[in-house]
Amino acid sequence: MANGRWLSVRNSFLLLITLTVLISFFQIYYSGIKFKSDIADKQKLSSGDIVFRKGTSFWSPFFSTLNSQTGYSHVGVIVKDRGELYVIHSDSDDLAINGGVQKTILTQFIEESSLVKFMNNKMTPDVKNKFLKNIGYSLEKKVPFDDDFDIHDNGEKLYCTELLWRAAINSGGKLGDVEIIAGKELVTVDSIYSSDVLSNF
Repeated sequence: MANGRWLSVRNSFLLLITLTVLISFFQIYYSGIKFKSDIADKQKLSSGDIVFRKGTSFWSPFFSTLNSQTGYSHVGVIVKDRGELYVIHSDSDDLAINGGVQKTILTQFIEESSLVKFMNNKMTPDVKNKFLKNIGYSLEKKVPFDDDFDIHDNGEKLYCTELLWRAAINSGGKLGDVEIIAGKELVTVDSIYSSDVLSNF
């Protein structure tokens, strides 16, 4: 019975993904949106700040529609390393076969976006340091992408918002909330964006 219920929930979730992608597929490829960033001086950014984007991959239209408040489809954490800005995030290819927690130079992260938003992380220094260590630990472990979107697997796999949400919890902080969508518990980009510890530059 439990397995049947899980299959029903998973099938409903997959159907929601399929329908949303079909409806919004052309938005990202044929809308003619040009890249736009809300901050000109990237040197204002520091390790721990958060970057949101509307991507250009196959799945981006689904996730941007799912996050109707902001329209962003992906999120990552800014880290500064030897003067260069990078983004640590969990991402996969269009087939969700390859991928996981990875470190991408910020310029490349932006190039793969049509819209970008930076937010200042106002965690206390102690919590932020622990948060960054947890993010870095997931990178070192090369945690794979969570294509099941399952927050109950103890972090064995991570999707983008789950990476930040779990790292914050394990640091004694909070980023995002768990919501129920199509019968499945998820941490959305919108919930990360609305976190009290984030503010505009």
